Amino acid sequence: MAKEEPEFKRLLNSLERAGDDLIEVTSDCVGYAGNLKPIERDSKLGELIIDSPKGVIDLLWIEVNRIHEQNSELRVLAVHLRSLIG
Repeated sequence: MAKEEPEFKRLLNSLERAGDDLIEVTSDCVGYAGNLKPIERDSKLGELIIDSPKGVIDLLWIEVNRIHEQNSELRVLAVHLRSLIG
């Protein structure tokens, strides 16, 4: 019988897949909107820097940060589209 992955590993894998999907969708939307009119950005977002994850908590923070970055990108996109559409 195959050994089941630990619950944390399944949780982290699911969080990573969700982050990857969010990045893909955000990138597509930004590309489409940018083709209509260049997107203006006020400032560069700060990045969470972890050289090498030291444990479970670092791995979770890396994924949470990726999701926060994409949410910020979507907020910029929403403002851009609102200015185009009215």
